[in-house]
Amino acid sequence: MNTKRTSQAGMPVFIFLHIPKTGGITFSEIVIRNFSSDRIFHIRNPKVPKAPRFSPNYGSYDDFAALSSAERKSFDCLVGHLRFGVHELIERPCVYATLLRDPVERVLSQHGQFTKMVRGGEFPGQEAVDLERYSEIRPASVVNQQARFLVGSQFASLDDEKLVRKAHENLQRHFIAVGTLERFDETLLVVNHRMGWRTRTYEIRNVGECRFKVTDLPDDDLERIRSRTRLDQTVFEMANRMLDDAVREVPGFRRKLARFRKMNDDARRSILRRSGLPALARRLKALGVSLIRAQTGRTAKG
Repeated sequence: MNTKRTSQAGMPVFIFLHIPKTGGITFSEIVIRNFSSDRIFHIRNPKVPKAPRFSPNYGSYDDFAALSSAERKSFDCLVGHLRFGVHELIERPCVYATLLRDPVERVLSQHGQFTKMVRGGEFPGQEAVDLERYSEIRPASVVNQQARFLVGSQFASLDDEKLVRKAHENLQRHFIAVGTLERFDETLLVVNHRMGWRTRTYEIRNVGECRFKVTDLPDDDLERIRSRTRLDQTVFEMANRMLDDAVREVPGFRRKLARFRKMNDDARRSILRRSGLPALARRLKALGVSLIRAQTGRTAKG
């Protein structure tokens, strides 16, 4: 772990709760541009050395918890794969934001990410496995993982009905914004509006590879995933309703959204022109779009 100390700011701590495979790396890169790097703490898994580092201050959840109270509250922003509840370690007001995703798509992307990392040597001794075996060896990554992140430490002690109520309560009381990967740009504009941040263009990161498509799955496999993610489907629908409400609060939202998408599309095309033909394929892969999609301004997030 590496930490730097600076003076405390009189503002709520912004916590980006990054649920795996929901567009969180792209969103984290946007979030951290609004903070000084020495005021950010990145909670990251030390067992995944190739994972990005969003701050010179980083470590595991336990590393963060082991800091003194004064050190913990000196940060203005936390990002990373952390579950709800970290605010209880910080003696300052905190606000959360997060992205959710269609549960079946998220599980398929998570399995694909695991396969990619195994083939890249990031999990020594592990072998690539099929989807059913992955669900057996990593159940926490499959079984209602999004609800698990939103509820935190109480997840195992509550029945399904109470879990849904608790997730809704947490979202209503502690989250300045909740959105979805499928509505990434809308989510970003809502966060910017509520936080008073300037809207910036972005590039898509960590696009899913080595994954199945929903249309590739036999009906039995698809039904098993749906059965294991019933609560996730409920909180995903909840997130969409909350995003609908948030969008209605922003004056001229549709006009602002169209303008932002055009600005972002123009920025992507500018990057492609500057990259030149030798770098074109690599850049398109990084953006996660086809040449036709890049030219027409439509993006695909993995």
